[in-house]
Amino acid sequence: MLCTHIGFSGLDKMSTAAAAIRAQRREGLPLLTARMKTAEALNPVDIDRPLDSDDEVLRQFLWGSPRMKYLLWELQRVILGNTKVASHRKIFATFQFLRSAEMFLKLVEFLGICAVLLDTNMPPDERHKNIRAFDEEDMPQILITMYALNITGHDAQHRCATVVHVEPAFNWATEHQAGTRVYRIGQDQEVEIVRLFTEGT
Repeated sequence: MLCTHIGFSGLDKMSTAAAAIRAQRREGLPLLTARMKTAEALNPVDIDRPLDSDDEVLRQFLWGSPRMKYLLWELQRVILGNTKVASHRKIFATFQFLRSAEMFLKLVEFLGICAVLLDTNMPPDERHKNIRAFDEEDMPQILITMYALNITGHDAQHRCATVVHVEPAFNWATEHQAGTRVYRIGQDQEVEIVRLFTEGT
């Protein structure tokens, strides 16, 4: 399973324990990008270029991550564009690794898009409340979830018709179960389920 962002190579000394990752949730994308840059894990050409604007933070962060670049395009197309019916401009994004999901959360928050990340640390009541809000209300626009979190039976089809499996699950059935939160009875829009994988793996 290849990393979703090669910039993580510079953060190899950072703990991958869920508690350690969650502790840094309040740190935004500029700080994460600066950490990667300090660790010499971003484009060497930009080593002396300051992170002095939002555009520059985004440009340097996206180096080394075709997946994040694709997700940015999806955000523009589905949420900010007009390719979808207004009531269904939402994305259901699934991840295998919490570290990558946290990174995506930082990206969308940096862009000012309302998102929520469901993980195993979230109390069940809060988790169900967020899923219901995604399914029934305008916000959040993006629901990010981990495959390890079993949300079988929950509805996400009434306001969403786009699923992106950002990282492949360890088995097909898990991905299928995640996608059918959106592709299920009650859905009145054509559903897109996109599966990202690294060519040659």
